[in-house]
Amino acid sequence: LNSTSWRMMALPRKLIQIWRHKTPYLIALLAGKSVRAQFKDADNISEMAQNARSKATVAARHDLAKNRDQVLGADWYQAACGHKSLVDKDLPNITISAVTYNSQKWLDGFFTSVEALDYPLDKISIHFVDNGSRDDTVNLLEGFIGRGVEKFNQLKLFQRPNEGYGAGNDYGIRQSKDEFVLVTNVDTEFYPDSLRKVVTVAVHDGEKTACWEYRQTPYEHPKYYDPVTMLTNWSSHACVLMRRKAYLAVGGYEKRIFMYGEDVELSYRFRAYGWNLRYVPGAVLKHYVDLEDHTLRPHQLSGSVSANVLLRYRYGSYVDILAGEAFLRAVKRNEVDPVRMQAWDEAIRIVKTHRWYFFRKRKFIGRRHFPFHEFDYDVTRPGATVVHAPFKPDEIKNLPLISVVTRTHGKAQHHLQNAVASVLAQTYKNIELIVVEDRTDDAQEYVEGLQAIYGDKIRYFKSTDEGRSACGNYGAAQARGQYLCWLDNDDMFFADHIETLVRALERDPKAVCSYALAWDALSKMEAGVPVELSYQLPDAHCQPYDKQRLLNENFIPIQSIIFSKEVFKKYGGFNVEFSQLEDWNLWVRYAQAGPFVYTPKVTSLYRTPHNESERQHRHMVLHGAYEAVRKTNLEDITKLGKRRRRAKK
Repeated sequence: LNSTSWRMMALPRKLIQIWRHKTPYLIALLAGKSVRAQFKDADNISEMAQNARSKATVAARHDLAKNRDQVLGADWYQAACGHKSLVDKDLPNITISAVTYNSQKWLDGFFTSVEALDYPLDKISIHFVDNGSRDDTVNLLEGFIGRGVEKFNQLKLFQRPNEGYGAGNDYGIRQSKDEFVLVTNVDTEFYPDSLRKVVTVAVHDGEKTACWEYRQTPYEHPKYYDPVTMLTNWSSHACVLMRRKAYLAVGGYEKRIFMYGEDVELSYRFRAYGWNLRYVPGAVLKHYVDLEDHTLRPHQLSGSVSANVLLRYRYGSYVDILAGEAFLRAVKRNEVDPVRMQAWDEAIRIVKTHRWYFFRKRKFIGRRHFPFHEFDYDVTRPGATVVHAPFKPDEIKNLPLISVVTRTHGKAQHHLQNAVASVLAQTYKNIELIVVEDRTDDAQEYVEGLQAIYGDKIRYFKSTDEGRSACGNYGAAQARGQYLCWLDNDDMFFADHIETLVRALERDPKAVCSYALAWDALSKMEAGVPVELSYQLPDAHCQPYDKQRLLNENFIPIQSIIFSKEVFKKYGGFNVEFSQLEDWNLWVRYAQAGPFVYTPKVTSLYRTPHNESERQHRHMVLHGAYEAVRKTNLEDITKLGKRRRRAKK
């Protein structure tokens, strides 16, 4: 170190160090003049957040929607719908990898739920990787292993230094020889049927699917998934089943991400190598998330935010990189909470330390589209704090039948198949789908072909009366369900739509209707296929239910609500004189029967034109119908009021 040669190398070494740590950031700066100007001129954090959204987001969602037309005949889809199953002897051996760190308070519940799984325990191995716990975690793990050694295939405990969540699971996964590995937190509890359900889907899925993600309760993760293909841009690894060969093929977890974001990085790497990621809403586990406890928030904030910026260096455009860096500093400048300020400082430190490492591995660019949405990734469904729980076996026996009525007309199979797929994939299984066609018979052969697979869960009818309102009434009259729901052929449900609405009715027995939020999906046709470009949530729809406001505003989208069949019988169906806003008139009449219960979560979507001139034309048509429908609404209320007064006399 004291030699002349070493001292002579001091300046070149310094220059190399500067180049190594600053080059990626400088490249981003040179490539992102327009974004830099946008951030400089932005007046508030909201505008900056808009600038921190990736242009790849729409293209990434389109990737998920490819092959929607092939879903209804796919083995994995039929398995997810409950039409394919596996007997015990055909279930594969699996390994569960679980990392622990001072986890003693969660272990009893985790152990109990694993032992209660409806899955042969002698086909389950569990690899516990302890990251240096200082509480009683290791003793509890050893006790469980001692008690369960005869029940399970293998139970192993590996004690290692704390190198992070991903590094710990990587060690556990590499000790396995099984085809499938399940990565899970220990602050979770399985439902008895959840493992069998997710494995059944995985066994029937294609070879290019890398993983299958559980749905979490009581709070479903709000990230986006395609409501037909069930593909997603990234999987939460609170609980996910992975194909081991896929995991090894892409190199496993990124160990430079200590915690929070390692699942997104691995998801993006899976997709970069051509693998698919599937969401399985029917496979549910309880994940304990305390929304009130803020003690871990600084670590979550610094870890997740730094991971987002670092992933931009590896998978994003130069503009994405600059946007992430600029947004991080802009948010820090506007922060007033001292604890959160420390988290932002820590995030900046992590980014500075690792940005070059992530930048020089940008070989994945161009293979797939990788979205970044502010400090998140893909768009998220509003309603993350809505509590939900799957129905228990004893509840399932007594669940009411829900009839979904889908109106269609002419050659609309490109739309209809998506609507049908979103119904049959519902987590609520006591459903019948009635497809009713308005005077044409183009859909008959298609529906009858589906009946060969799905039986009487789907029925076909043809309305001979003129108009969409008459068509809807005819379909509803054929319904056998206790509750009805409309789903026009260009709309779609997310998998938990019916479940969410029925749960809400349970909480309010006096309610006659139950509705939730819905996205307005701005769409266009590409090569004869409908494509959603963006999602909007009108502010007027996000307010609590108000019977008086309903007289002047149509704030309940037609597919977002279920209602009692008795209400349909007593208050009638659509007014056949209306072809626009016919649903508004219906809700006003039904509101006279009793209260509506509202769930502030997006559980469905309806398509509207993305083209501005088409949207304007559609708006003018609705505007032209408004006064006539509003006048009829008031007249109907007056008639119903007189009828009630006569009944009382």
